[in-house]
Amino acid sequence: MSKSITTEGRIFARQVGREVKRRELVAASAISNGNEKELWPAVKWIVGRLDADTSPVKRVACLQAVAARLRSVPDGDRGAFVDISRFDGKRTCELMFTTLLADDHPMEAMTGLEAGITLQCHYFKIGRTGPDLRVGVVAAYASAHALGRLYERARHQVEISYGIGFLRLCGRAGVFASTDKRLWRTEINIALNDDLVATGSTRVAGQGDVAGTFFDCRTVLPRDACDGEQIAQADGFAQVLEGKATVAEIPFLVRPNDFVLEKLKRFEEGS
Repeated sequence: MSKSITTEGRIFARQVGREVKRRELVAASAISNGNEKELWPAVKWIVGRLDADTSPVKRVACLQAVAARLRSVPDGDRGAFVDISRFDGKRTCELMFTTLLADDHPMEAMTGLEAGITLQCHYFKIGRTGPDLRVGVVAAYASAHALGRLYERARHQVEISYGIGFLRLCGRAGVFASTDKRLWRTEINIALNDDLVATGSTRVAGQGDVAGTFFDCRTVLPRDACDGEQIAQADGFAQVLEGKATVAEIPFLVRPNDFVLEKLKRFEEGS
């Protein structure tokens, strides 16, 4: 059985959580032009604006302003990250950004049992057929345990900014994994550097329009603690994140049983 997280690791995880909450306020203000202080109301503010502005030109201008405000936030304060930004004309555009949220695990069965950071994607497209909006889609979740292990197992001192970068990587990995059904409900390993591997699996959360597959990062392992298949997948995923390979090249690995799966089984059984 693995040892519990050290005090230093738990402190680091809490520090990252507090930093995420601070950045949430900044992101919400940028998204909503100062009208909201929380992320979900801020995202709904955009949706409301797009519903009110029936003109494609006004809708594009609204999203263009959101993208500009998000990009104007200094790196050290950023809690929302622009992933796609295409403004080719006055009537069509595409915008996607990812937000950080300190919260419980996204699965209902885990409510109140585990703290961590959730990454959500918000996608907006304005075209000739009207708006296409997909907001609040869970892309990834990183447990406080994973953040603690990141701190403990790194060779060098880990700063909070590195923890934020780690979360950002988890979010990007979740987005890529969701595009290939072969990787749904599978083990996921991602090489963080020459020494560490983020490990977890993909799961499905949400209902209706916000249902989606997300990367559930359970822990961070030393590279030498991984077997050959895990390392091959970890390196393959790192290549995808660097733009040097496609998702189709990532090896498939059977998802192992873990704490979350056990809780989900009990939840479904009503125990």
